[in-house]
Amino acid sequence: MSRKDTKKLPQTPFLYPILDSAFSKDLHEDARALLEAGIEIFQIRAKDWSKRKIFDAVIELLPECNRKNARMIINDYVDVTLLSYAHGVHLGQDDFAVGDARLLLPQAIIGISSHNDFQFSVANSQPVDYIAIGPIYPTRTKIGSTDLALGVEFVRNVCKSARVPVVCIGGIGIQHFDALIKAGAKGIALISSLYKDGDVYRTARQMREHLGSLQKSDEKI
Repeated sequence: MSRKDTKKLPQTPFLYPILDSAFSKDLHEDARALLEAGIEIFQIRAKDWSKRKIFDAVIELLPECNRKNARMIINDYVDVTLLSYAHGVHLGQDDFAVGDARLLLPQAIIGISSHNDFQFSVANSQPVDYIAIGPIYPTRTKIGSTDLALGVEFVRNVCKSARVPVVCIGGIGIQHFDALIKAGAKGIALISSLYKDGDVYRTARQMREHLGSLQKSDEKI
């Protein structure tokens, strides 16, 4: 088996759903719903699963992702990403060192979370493919060590110096997309809002189409 060449991120702006085992009733079926909705990148986040269970899920879903040319990113675990040939890994501030992850995964997508100016500055100098910033708005989903919302102005400021695409996360609903994209965000990540009405397919499709309409509007200007 080899890792399919999907290191390149989707065309921006892109929707980046995060399938969280704490919210999902059936993570496998939710992943398939995302693929059917046309999602090109998503993350598996299963803090309460064993690495073996995550590995098995990736192996099951990976062929379907490859057929759809969708990138599946694994939260936290470089070893699972390496052994499963998943398309990438997302790292937190206390996870595996980015430089070491890049040595092990030269062809994979690597993203990192940042929650303030200093963390963003450090991330911006590392060999990552995107930087996630958040929480942008107040959220009940724990993303970092603080609940302080960063706001749109923070997005605008860091995007001016970003070497790689900036992905926003935290308390984001469809009503926030326009402001965040105008501020410079290239990706919108979602967790709880993906599950709020109980229909992952419908929510993901609606949000993807809305994001696409914003892109078309910008192209007409």
